[in-house]
Amino acid sequence: MWVGIGCLGIIVMFFIISVGAKNDNSVVIWFGIFGIMISSFSSYYLEKKRERDKEEKIIRQNYQMSKSIKSELDLAFNKLKRDFFYASQEAVSADLSSMIAIDEDNKKIAIIYNTYDNKGLELSQALSRINYTSKIFNYDDILQSEIIEDGATITRTSRSDQLGGALLGGLIAGGVGAVIGGLSAATASSTQVGQVQLQIVVNDSQKSFYRITFGSFDQAVPKSSLEYKKVYDDVLHWHNILSYLIKNVNKVGSNEDEANDAANQASNHHVIVQDVHGQKMSLADELLKLSELVKQGVITQEEYEKLKLQLIK
Repeated sequence: MWVGIGCLGIIVMFFIISVGAKNDNSVVIWFGIFGIMISSFSSYYLEKKRERDKEEKIIRQNYQMSKSIKSELDLAFNKLKRDFFYASQEAVSADLSSMIAIDEDNKKIAIIYNTYDNKGLELSQALSRINYTSKIFNYDDILQSEIIEDGATITRTSRSDQLGGALLGGLIAGGVGAVIGGLSAATASSTQVGQVQLQIVVNDSQKSFYRITFGSFDQAVPKSSLEYKKVYDDVLHWHNILSYLIKNVNKVGSNEDEANDAANQASNHHVIVQDVHGQKMSLADELLKLSELVKQGVITQEEYEKLKLQLIK
């Protein structure tokens, strides 16, 4: 708007200069020249001020909208307590579209997400729609954790023994796109990053995966930048937590299966061992005890294998 007014002022000043030139009036000519300069500067200044005022208004509106969205997300998070979920750690996505939390006492993972897909819109804009819902999973429902940068896989940990079955269930329930769309990711190679996400695959045929955006940059940033390193540290922390759960569940499950197999064999052959006090105990009981010690973290997997061999011998 102000640019147009400035242009009109410049045209008027040129007309004044032409009149002064015809009448050989230097005062009028200089008046026109100064008028052009003032018109140009004034229009530029007022236009920039108008743009700044508009940006500040948008920022204020977005701030108020963000507060409203954050309060909705907090409300959904607090509702988890109704299901006896008490978070010991939590992380909110950069776009406020999702949230992950862990209850270490009850051994559960909660994911809060927006049921509306606001793809192409910033969550802080009024056009976005918000409806948060939550899902709570046991540790053994977590099948895969993956860090994704701009659609490319950086690192992945998965439970291969159950992942295939869960994906098959997802294909049957939701169609190929429901699962493949969430799992297909290329290999990373770029030195700059625009978006960093954590993808979690769960044992749920209705919704088999979730993506939590830990970082979303307006312009791609170098991997050497502080902004990227902060985001990557955060997403790696959660990936490491989930990776530990995935690997630990595999080990515990394997030990329990072995112990149960040994129990069946021992019951068939009436195998008896003696402890240091001379009390008779079955081999199956001893193996089950060892399995519990691994589960509780008292002994390692390697120690379990050695002790199991000693008992069997």
